[in-house]
Amino acid sequence: MQHLFNKTVTAILFLCGLFILSTAAKAQKTPELSDTLQRMESQLTQWQNRQRRADTEYTHRYLDELTDQLFHSDDQIEAEFATLEEQLRDLNLPQVIYQRHFQTRDRYRQQMTTLLNHLEALWAAPNHQQLRTRTNNALKYLQQVQPERLQPRFNPNQLPVGFPNAVQRAPFETDAQLSQWFLGLNAQSSVNRATRWQRSSMRKRESRRDAQENLFITPEIQALAEELDHHLVKIYNFVHDTIAFVPTYGAVQHPQMTLDMKRGNAFDIAQLLAALLNAANIQTRYAYGTVNIGTERVLNWLGTGDINEARNLLALGGIPNTALVSGGEIKSLKIEHIWVDGWIDFMPSRGARHRKGDMWVPLDVSFKQHTFTPGTNLAEVVPFDIEGLREHLLASAQVDAQGGLTGIDASYMQQALSDYQAELHNYIQSNDLNPADLLAKKTIIPANRPVLAAGLPYQLIKIGGYANEIPAHLTHRLTIKFYHSLSAQYLDNPTLSYTLSLPTLGSQRLNVTYVPASETDAKALETIRASDITELPLYLFNVKPQLKLDDTVLAEGTAIGMGKLQYYTFTLTDPHNAYTEKGHATAGDEIVFGVNGNGITSELVQKRLEQVPFDSAAENMHQTGLHFWMEHDRFDALAAQTYGVHTQRMPSVGTFFMPLTVKYFFGIPKSGYYKQRQIDVKRNVQTVTVPNEASDDTWFRFLSHIGMHGSYLEGSVLEQLFGRGSIPARSTTQILREANERNIPIYTITPDNIGELLPQLSVSSEVKTDITTAIHAGQQAIVPQRELAVGHWSGTGYILQDRITGAGAYLIEGGYNGGTHDGCEIEQTALVTNNPRLKIAKDSLFKQFDEDQLYWQAQLEQAKQLNNQVQIDQITRVLDMSARLFVGLLMALEIEIELKGEGCFVAQAYGQSDEIQLPLRHNTLGTQQVEAYFSVAQITHCWNHTWQIVQHNAGDMPTVIGTSDKAAFSFTFTQEGQYTAQVSASCKATTERVSSEVEVYVHDKIATTEFCDAATEGNPIHPATGATVEQQTLLSVQGVLPIHFTLQYHSLFSTTH
Repeated sequence: MQHLFNKTVTAILFLCGLFILSTAAKAQKTPELSDTLQRMESQLTQWQNRQRRADTEYTHRYLDELTDQLFHSDDQIEAEFATLEEQLRDLNLPQVIYQRHFQTRDRYRQQMTTLLNHLEALWAAPNHQQLRTRTNNALKYLQQVQPERLQPRFNPNQLPVGFPNAVQRAPFETDAQLSQWFLGLNAQSSVNRATRWQRSSMRKRESRRDAQENLFITPEIQALAEELDHHLVKIYNFVHDTIAFVPTYGAVQHPQMTLDMKRGNAFDIAQLLAALLNAANIQTRYAYGTVNIGTERVLNWLGTGDINEARNLLALGGIPNTALVSGGEIKSLKIEHIWVDGWIDFMPSRGARHRKGDMWVPLDVSFKQHTFTPGTNLAEVVPFDIEGLREHLLASAQVDAQGGLTGIDASYMQQALSDYQAELHNYIQSNDLNPADLLAKKTIIPANRPVLAAGLPYQLIKIGGYANEIPAHLTHRLTIKFYHSLSAQYLDNPTLSYTLSLPTLGSQRLNVTYVPASETDAKALETIRASDITELPLYLFNVKPQLKLDDTVLAEGTAIGMGKLQYYTFTLTDPHNAYTEKGHATAGDEIVFGVNGNGITSELVQKRLEQVPFDSAAENMHQTGLHFWMEHDRFDALAAQTYGVHTQRMPSVGTFFMPLTVKYFFGIPKSGYYKQRQIDVKRNVQTVTVPNEASDDTWFRFLSHIGMHGSYLEGSVLEQLFGRGSIPARSTTQILREANERNIPIYTITPDNIGELLPQLSVSSEVKTDITTAIHAGQQAIVPQRELAVGHWSGTGYILQDRITGAGAYLIEGGYNGGTHDGCEIEQTALVTNNPRLKIAKDSLFKQFDEDQLYWQAQLEQAKQLNNQVQIDQITRVLDMSARLFVGLLMALEIEIELKGEGCFVAQAYGQSDEIQLPLRHNTLGTQQVEAYFSVAQITHCWNHTWQIVQHNAGDMPTVIGTSDKAAFSFTFTQEGQYTAQVSASCKATTERVSSEVEVYVHDKIATTEFCDAATEGNPIHPATGATVEQQTLLSVQGVLPIHFTLQYHSLFSTTH
């Protein structure tokens, strides 16, 4: 059933792409009332700004048109009220539901009457002055009854993509200072008081300690402790040798998350060690103090080559440090640090045999030394002429008088990169290398301790105190508040408020969902959903926000009407600072707060996919957040290596949500549905340190680089997981790219040219306000000269950026620092496809379609001149089919799917990835075919390949219809049906032949069905996972024989020219 549902959802997403092909043929509908009111408001604003008196006749004509539209809308809405009233009575709903219906109807009628009176007054205005006065009155009324159009206010002092504030203070070195800081005592605390507090605190908090131990000792941690024989020294060596240190400050991760990702800061690693020791029944406490570490050991610990860069790395991560200088050189660093004390059976075995503790022994497993293996310098072994590429792009681009850039040769750049990739692949293959061999490596030097040391591996200057648990003020926390109104937000009067520590959060889902506010609402909602009512009348229901951690309700707000606006703030608090961001939501949205503490790894994402069903909207969006941060961190690491900088993710957060799309009348929520998924990254920060020898603009170029690819992912990740909808997902990067392809000038606006360029922009007033705010703060803006129209969406994307550091905001229309993805109207239970990574479809598809259309349109004109009706009909069908194919291809993407292997080879795939769906293509002669190219990935060491293509016939034995003894071959399918592609080979890793197979389903793509109010031709279609021109789907496995598929379709695009 799960597999069938996955197919159904894929089919739905595919069919949504065909929607736009048939809407033009439909009869025109009465415009939505909200659209009519918006046009009326726009027109009244223009009239209000006019100074001339000669427009009265035009005004009356336009008033007649608007009034006529209002009457049509009113008739339709009144009919809908009447129909719904009858349906509600048939359902025998509670009386309060009827009351809400009648109250809404009466309120609507009153507002419609008032608006018509305003329009009548406009018509009857005796003179121009009265016309302006009454226009102003009508406009004020319209603005009062329209739904709020909110765009977040841009704050140039809090750019979403950037870096944290560095901690400025030096380490504390007195008992009073350290105790006050670590234990949270006030400034008058004495050393004796601190000591008494520690003792009483330990006694009072034993029950809390037990609860925390139960929380931190997960089944996996318990199992690991057992695997290590509950042996103290083995546990010490394991954590020391396998968990990498990251230079940040304060508890960020749950111990299980630290174990899963194999990395953490000193607080996180200490908590993991304590959890493992507690699971082995060994008592622990946390110790905090100031220590002194020699320069060479600090550089090795952090993996940097310059002590000043190391200091910056620590300071940006929040770790107080100062240098000890002798003879003009920095000899060592003092830093504040945390470690674990264990109550150890130390004498005489020094922990090798633990029976009963006899003394506290310090155990620091976060401080460690490394060996370093340099990576291959690709610039030397496979040089890439980046300057030549840059010069070509600059020479081929056009720059207008205002500095607007157009005509960037993206195809040349793509070809150059493709050629370089081929050279790199040949180098790897000819030198028998693993791609991982190219990267620099930092390897922990194992502790290999047979017994424990009596002290710490560095000089201890002063201990500030001990605690059974890490104090709350040294733990990173997230506070979420929801408000019913802007005034409540201003007065901080929330309907929902909750604070959660990041270690408690871990990789769990933190989401706000809206549930019925009462039993009456719940029963009415269930009854209406099960009825024949086709639109959900939002005004009938009250809902309330629930904040949930996975399936556990943490907090609940009070009732609010479904479809109404809510406002929220979230605050990230660390031991040194707090950062607050604001946003708004619609009551009915599904919102996930996606937090990235110290980084997200692919292993963590894969584990969540395996353990938690992704059959809900909330988990869909949680996976979107995890994938976004995982891919972002991976790209950041590659970019850091390219630019030669050191970087570390700091706590960041974004909202990943399915907004409830609401239809309004006079600001009243009428009906709603789900058709979008959106990303709004509120805080995206990391530490960045640059070596002394780096160029001055390295920081700017690196932050610009990761800002652009982060913006790209805000659209790309949505398409990876949910497919491409009727229009491509939108983000700033993608909008700028689209502007370049359309030859729309892209301006860089600075304080020097804003006076000249701002008036030339054809963008909304809100965007101009954001740009002006940024320029007044000394920043720059990168923006297309005019808005873009993509499908039913129009707007722009723009970058507001610090000209020194490169920190910035990558905004799209509406003020979101993120991306949005449109589909058909979808249910909240639409599934996310289990595809960890993806490559983007070929850019040439758009250009190819344009060329194809121009070619056939020219052929059509020639046929018309010859009056050849047969050719006219044939070419018309070809044009229509070409458009259908293009829409379908837009939705299909290259997918890189990771399979699970057993032993040396893959036996079973996750989700749907053990099958490929291919649509047949029709050419002008009426034949249908699709060619699939199969190959074994070149990184494997296998030979003597045997391929078979097996056709499955209903009621008959399977038939072998194609064979090959090559590592790669192509096969053309001409019939619908189910096939199996099988391959076996002899491989270096095993003495036996290994084999694998994949199911191939071939379907006729031209179909007939009803979906999203669109009719298409043919029979219902099956899902077409991963179909695009020259599509490559790499099934990379944990084995030696991954199969590499290239699906190349011989269609109108390649056979008719």
